[in-house]
Amino acid sequence: MERQGVWCKCLYKGKTERQENEVEIMRRAIIYQIGRLEQNAFEKIKFVIKEKEFDAYLSSFAIRDYLQKDGFEPEVVLIYPVSLPFNRSLTNNDKIISSCGSECYEYLKYAFNNAYDYLKNPDELFKSHPYSKETENFVVIHSLGQYETPSCRIDFDCEYSDIVIHILIDMIKRFISNERKYEKIIADISSGHNIYVSAFIEALRYFAVWLQLYNYGQEKDAPEIEIAFGDPVIPGVGSKYAIHFEGQSIKAFFSSPVSNDDISNNKLSRSIYPEKDKRHMKGQLQSILEGFVITFSSIKNNTSLVIYHTGYHSEDDILNTLKELLENTEKRLKEKYINSPKLKKNNYLKAFLVCGFYSGLSGLLKKEKVSFENNQHISIQTLLDSFRNIYRAFGLTLNETILGNEVDKLKKDIKEDTDWTSLIGLLYSGDKRNTRPQKRNFFAHAGFEGTLTECKRYEGSIYLKYNNRYYNTIKKWLMESA
Repeated sequence: MERQGVWCKCLYKGKTERQENEVEIMRRAIIYQIGRLEQNAFEKIKFVIKEKEFDAYLSSFAIRDYLQKDGFEPEVVLIYPVSLPFNRSLTNNDKIISSCGSECYEYLKYAFNNAYDYLKNPDELFKSHPYSKETENFVVIHSLGQYETPSCRIDFDCEYSDIVIHILIDMIKRFISNERKYEKIIADISSGHNIYVSAFIEALRYFAVWLQLYNYGQEKDAPEIEIAFGDPVIPGVGSKYAIHFEGQSIKAFFSSPVSNDDISNNKLSRSIYPEKDKRHMKGQLQSILEGFVITFSSIKNNTSLVIYHTGYHSEDDILNTLKELLENTEKRLKEKYINSPKLKKNNYLKAFLVCGFYSGLSGLLKKEKVSFENNQHISIQTLLDSFRNIYRAFGLTLNETILGNEVDKLKKDIKEDTDWTSLIGLLYSGDKRNTRPQKRNFFAHAGFEGTLTECKRYEGSIYLKYNNRYYNTIKKWLMESA
């Protein structure tokens, strides 16, 4: 869809009086910020963005208003630490009582006096928060530390990684669930305690890497990612507070997030889905992990013919597995806010990154018309044309050169029509030697290893396929070399 200035035009097809109705769609942006709940949380502040003034409770609301004037359709997502209502000074504070509204105040008072009941479903309190009139989007995260309430002392046995994972999950979920992708993603770090801001920035960094992998090698418009921060708001000092922006540039490399050790014996998938009643989900994730490793390794190691035999998962299947993983992980985080579910952060990061990267690979392979041929032959010219573009997309210029050289050799050496026979038999004057496949030759010759590769020449075209009996050998080699 081509952009025309601020506005884009598209055809919307739906159940309307007119079957085709031209509508104008604004550019989208999303702004994250850690939410507040204290006595000054409901006083508007004058923010300044590029010489334009905005009165708002939060800097993220000022950024939203600024972007609206600049032609964006922005949304704000607030991140609330679950411990916010455990501030003893809030429940008897006249300023809070008069400014937050009766509904919010009643929830606040109830949470403070009935801490454990509140922690079973903290979303209810934040739905009544006055900020919800500004945005309905929020996520409640775990907290750290000890808090005193009239009925008990709350000692949060949680981990920093819980906060990172929860924020990252929300970012990925919102991105993949929107049909119209965001053009701008802003992390406003103007509010919140250091521990939450640090986790917030770390989650943003992981999301930026995930996004790079998701778009890797494809001509997609990657959203701009920025960090926003405002001048310190100090009561009695200053009357206007500038908001500043810092662009983020995070580079992802063509490298596998997982190793053969991660997928052997279902090691990674079992750590994420250890429950017996989640065997189906574990199996789906394992299938995605194995599919990714073989596909990635085939591209990295220049053995493109493999993909025509093994196939690869569709983008829909990959993203559905990712959505299921995100939902299940978020559910585990929300089960107990008082305790950590003891998730192994690195394992979840690997799974999230694999799904993003694999989706990008799948989209590119589909675009280049690389498809599962059910062990039918594939023309070496078709293979070369498709993977020349794929290697260029990833900057794998050496792979492109080697593949081209191997194809040229086959065209030069195989000049007469022949039915299916082993490549070694054709290249060595009909020698039908029964040798074992050589791993070194497999990788050195773009996957065209003489014993396990079969060849046919028909009407001037050369076709290749693998002998099915060696499929497990090929799979093992690729998984070891991912």
